[in-house]
Order: sequence, then C-alpha cells, then structure tokens
Amino acid sequence: MVSVLSPSKKNISLCADLIRSGKLVVFPTETVYGLGANAFLPDSVEKIFVAKRRPKKNPTIVHVSSWKMLSLVIGRSVSKKEKRFLSRFWPGPLTVLFLRSPRIPDIVTAGLPTVAVRWPSNRIARQLISMANVPVAAPSANPSSKPSPTLSRHVKKMKGVSAILDGGPSVFGIESTVLDLENQVVLRPGPVGISELKPWLPDVRFHASLVSDARPKKVASPGMRYKHYSPACKITVVTGFGKKLASFFNGLPRSVPVICSSNVAKNVSGRVVFSFSSASDLGKRLFAFFHALDDAKIKRAVVQGVPERGIGFSVMNRLKKAASKRLTVS
Repeated sequence: MVSVLSPSKKNISLCADLIRSGKLVVFPTETVYGLGANAFLPDSVEKIFVAKRRPKKNPTIVHVSSWKMLSLVIGRSVSKKEKRFLSRFWPGPLTVLFLRSPRIPDIVTAGLPTVAVRWPSNRIARQLISMANVPVAAPSANPSSKPSPTLSRHVKKMKGVSAILDGGPSVFGIESTVLDLENQVVLRPGPVGISELKPWLPDVRFHASLVSDARPKKVASPGMRYKHYSPACKITVVTGFGKKLASFFNGLPRSVPVICSSNVAKNVSGRVVFSFSSASDLGKRLFAFFHALDDAKIKRAVVQGVPERGIGFSVMNRLKKAASKRLTVS
C-alpha cells in the first residue's frame, strides 16, 4: 500500500525529492488530484502513461510555480500582454497552450508542438513544485478514461506511485479549463467559464466538439477524448423538471441509485439518493459520487442533468463523456 502523507513541510520536501529523482507522486490541486513526474525526464513521464494505462497520443499538463519556470517550459519569457492576462487567472484552474521549449520531451505533449501549462493555486501543489524546482507533468491520478480523484483515498489502487500527499477534498472537483490562447479557443471547459475569458479575449469560443457530438479530429489537449470520466457503473443522464423528473426516478427499479438536485430529491424515495444543491455543487462532488457507486459495485445509476450555462456547461461536459445513455423527460 502506498503511503498517504500529511502535507507537512517535511513530507512535501520528501515528495519533491522523489519527483526530482524521477519517481511518481500523487498530489492535490484545487481541481482534482494529479499524478506528478519530472517533466524534463522522459523516462519519468513514461511511468505516468504506464500507471494510468494512458494512450501515448493523449498529452499531459505541465504544472509550474513561477514565471521563471514557465519560461523554461516554453523557451521564452511571456510578453507583457500575456502576463497581464495570465496574472488574472494564475495561480488558478486555467491551463494554457504555448509553443513548447525543446527541453520538453515529446512524450509530455504527445509529439505536438504545443505544451499545456498550468500554475495551480493549491498551496500544497505550489510548495511541491517549488521545492522540486522542476516543472511537473501531471494528468489526473486515475486510470485512463475513469473518474478523476477528488480525495486521496480515490487513488489507493494506483500502481507505480511512490507517495500520496493528502490535501483533503478538491475545491472545484472537475479538471481545469484548457485554452488555446493563440486561437482563442476553449478546448476543455472547466472552472474558468467563457464569460470570464471574454473581457480579455472578445473572440474566444468553444471548440466545435464541445457544442456538438462531433468527435475531435485530433486530441490537442487532455480531456478531448470522446469517452472519458466513466465509472464502471453505467450512467444515464436525464434532463427534465420537477415532479415529472421525480416521477421518472420513482419508476425506476429500487436498485438504481439516483443523483439529483435537492429539490427533486424531496420527492424521490425508496432508493439510494445522492443530492446536490447547485451545478457547482454537483461539479465538486460528481467524481466522488462516481467513486462511491463503483465502491458499492452498483451496475447502473441515473444522474439529473443541469442547465448548460456557466459552470453547468463544464459539468455537463463531464457527464456527457461519462454517460452510456442520455434521456429527456417531458
């Protein structure tokens, strides 16, 4: 069993030494838990793909903790204009694509000329990266295509890991927004909404695959795979309103758990019910719900969809990629 460590300065320093030397460490961020490796060491990053059973064509995100470290990753200093924009969202849950430095191995970017970079706001993550003094390649710490971990115990079965830093529950619960800054395109929706980006990037838009069911021609960013975030449990996403939705849930076999809003939950009985108070609350708890369903070996569950505006758009992106079926009750 991998050691789960409290985030003391001593333990963070120990984990920083592990990363610097080429080992894998699971660490908390404000979005989800990451599986970190020294981004400058291709053999170290290779371990991520082995541990996650991750396709080599799926790039990773590189985490930094300073402007100087960013310059090492992208091979230049950012312009004043870029720095003004980035300073509005960094440290925070926004990942940005840049042309990469030759120092970044091909395995980190899936051979693409761009590298996805993030400066996390989580204190433990920032201390870990700073103490390691190297950029950290870190996708979410879960088997490929499965739900991301939002608690350290969700990572207990991950193999090839030298240590796990426990930072408590994730603040946002869904992965970072990914932005192609040069083309002003959001490749993956997340906690930073498009409305927050528009004052800085008036022409920003969602990638075509996010506003249709079209499969992206290439995976330019993590999270763009058509099927993703899926528990072993079969998920049906149901959209609808009020009493009709509650009636639909009550008509299901009692063995089928329901994840629904607290208002709808008041009228649902006779089964396991996980409830949420808002779209952001569902986003924060969604992957924890999925992990709970799998731990209980539930074979089928239904989830109430949320309106696709604001953070709801990002939450529905995760739900759609996780779902086996989608229904509308009217």
